[in-house]
Amino acid sequence: FTYVGTGVVDINYGLECVYPEWWGAVPDDSTECATAINAALTAGVSVPVSLGNGTYKVSTTINLVTSNNLYGVGRTGTTLKYYGAAKCIDSGAVLADYVIIKGIGLLDAGTGTVGMDLSTCRHGVFEDLIVNSFDTNIVLDAGEGVGNFYNLFKTVTTYGGTTGWVIG
Repeated sequence: FTYVGTGVVDINYGLECVYPEWWGAVPDDSTECATAINAALTAGVSVPVSLGNGTYKVSTTINLVTSNNLYGVGRTGTTLKYYGAAKCIDSGAVLADYVIIKGIGLLDAGTGTVGMDLSTCRHGVFEDLIVNSFDTNIVLDAGEGVGNFYNLFKTVTTYGGTTGWVIG
């Protein structure tokens, strides 16, 4: 289905996953998908959001909250190509606990400053990821006592850009 309009869809019970395509995302590297991905993450807070094979064009930040799970088909199969000027994925100003991101490639289209800012994320799992060509690919520095602990990184590759990791 396609969800259009205002209101709330509560899909946290009975579904195995949520697809941003339900909100208009198309992994064709030309359709803007950030709003649809954020809508899927908001609607499926405790349900995994599943990204398909292809390149999702995103121009604004993908915002994570507690219990968000974002899955792709593999780091070379699902790509978030970022055309914005800030952060591609951000864990936000408050703690985002129990976040999982797996099987996704993040690619800067030439303007992004940060690939993933996980400074306020704790108890996260980040697996099978490529983060490529951002000014800073991954940030884990929120200051003392503000999250970024108990995170697991497995098969995470960064290359290109100015800085691979910023760890505080």
